[in-house]
Amino acid sequence: MTLIRQRMGNTPMGQNLLALAEAGQNGELERIVRNLSKEQGVDFDKEFPAFKKMLGF
Repeated sequence: MTLIRQRMGNTPMGQNLLALAEAGQNGELERIVRNLSKEQGVDFDKEFPAFKKMLGF
Protein backbone atom coordinates (compact mmCIF):
# COMPACT_ATOMS: atom_id res chain seq x y z
CA MET A 1 0.00 0.00 0.00
CA THR A 2 2.92 2.32 0.68
CA LEU A 3 4.18 1.94 -2.88
CA ILE A 4 0.75 2.71 -4.28
CA ARG A 5 0.39 5.70 -1.96
CA GLN A 6 3.79 7.05 -3.09
CA ARG A 7 2.93 6.67 -6.77
CA MET A 8 -0.72 7.74 -6.74
CA GLY A 9 -1.24 9.75 -3.58
CA ASN A 10 -0.28 13.04 -5.21
CA THR A 11 -3.21 13.02 -7.62
CA PRO A 12 -6.89 13.62 -6.85
CA MET A 13 -7.86 10.36 -8.58
CA GLY A 14 -5.20 8.46 -6.65
CA GLN A 15 -6.32 9.96 -3.35
CA ASN A 16 -9.93 8.98 -4.11
CA LEU A 17 -8.95 5.40 -5.01
CA LEU A 18 -6.83 5.06 -1.87
CA ALA A 19 -9.69 6.39 0.28
CA LEU A 20 -12.08 3.84 -1.24
CA ALA A 21 -9.59 1.03 -0.63
CA GLU A 22 -9.01 2.08 2.98
CA ALA A 23 -12.77 2.31 3.57
CA GLY A 24 -13.25 -1.21 2.21
CA GLN A 25 -15.43 -0.04 -0.67
CA ASN A 26 -14.09 -2.71 -2.99
CA GLY A 27 -17.08 -2.79 -5.32
CA GLU A 28 -16.87 0.93 -6.07
CA LEU A 29 -13.10 0.74 -6.38
CA GLU A 30 -13.33 -2.12 -8.87
CA ARG A 31 -16.00 -0.31 -10.91
CA ILE A 32 -13.78 2.76 -11.26
CA VAL A 33 -10.67 0.76 -12.12
CA ARG A 34 -12.59 -1.33 -14.67
CA ASN A 35 -13.80 1.86 -16.36
CA LEU A 36 -10.30 3.37 -16.36
CA SER A 37 -8.89 0.14 -17.79
CA LYS A 38 -11.51 0.09 -20.53
CA GLU A 39 -10.71 3.71 -21.46
CA GLN A 40 -7.03 2.79 -21.77
CA GLY A 41 -7.72 -0.34 -23.82
CA VAL A 42 -6.53 -2.66 -21.03
CA ASP A 43 -8.25 -5.98 -20.29
CA PHE A 44 -8.88 -5.70 -16.53
CA ASP A 45 -9.63 -9.41 -16.09
CA LYS A 46 -6.33 -10.32 -17.73
CA GLU A 47 -4.12 -7.74 -16.02
CA PHE A 48 -5.52 -7.71 -12.47
CA PRO A 49 -4.09 -11.10 -11.42
CA ALA A 50 -0.61 -9.94 -12.51
CA PHE A 51 -1.10 -6.70 -10.57
CA LYS A 52 -2.09 -8.60 -7.40
CA LYS A 53 0.92 -10.89 -7.81
CA MET A 54 3.23 -7.87 -8.16
CA LEU A 55 1.86 -6.51 -4.86
CA GLY A 56 2.23 -9.87 -3.14
CA PHE A 57 -1.47 -10.72 -2.83
